[in-house]
Amino acid sequence: MTSAPSIRHALDADEPFDGYLMQRLHHFWGLPVRHGHMNPSWHLRLFRAGKGRCEDRLYDQHFVCDGPTRRLKGLLLDYQLVDLERWTATHNRWSTAEAQEILRSLREDELGRDVLRPSLFGDPRQRKRWLKNRVWYRMPLLVRPFLFFLYSYVLKGGFLDGRMGLVYHLLHAFWFRFLVDAKVLELRLKEQGRIFTDTLPPRR
Repeated sequence: MTSAPSIRHALDADEPFDGYLMQRLHHFWGLPVRHGHMNPSWHLRLFRAGKGRCEDRLYDQHFVCDGPTRRLKGLLLDYQLVDLERWTATHNRWSTAEAQEILRSLREDELGRDVLRPSLFGDPRQRKRWLKNRVWYRMPLLVRPFLFFLYSYVLKGGFLDGRMGLVYHLLHAFWFRFLVDAKVLELRLKEQGRIFTDTLPPRR
């Protein structure tokens, strides 16, 4: 069931909430990704005018709301109707932003930024952000994509989505997440002056 009935009820009711969280159901190749790391995935997608804003992040941005919020029933259907050519091109760009965001988060105090507040005891988004900042970002580079695949495909049941699930979780772990780690490593090596990828002479 979609979130439409719950949205209509929330709009009609006089409730003391400034924002509403919806559970997003991601699609790949036009098929729902019902298992793996994407589920459950909660997002703030409905809020009162002037009460919501996008957080200050380069990648994986959430809308945030200072006032009280609650979860809506139903699903927010996220259809990404793209082929692998576009999927990989898009995630290549996102991997650069995520690599920069990882280094930024490790070096800066997020208390001074307008971001979603990480909290192990907060809403689902806050718990996921806490785990990402406190655990994922501090795991060894180039190792965590393998652990991510094990978690998402095996422990979270990604294999239950069949052939589509195999393709999706392999790409997400070993194309996107591994590429993110490689770019983090590359940025660090550039800062140390150990590689000069922007100044290599052209091949003859």
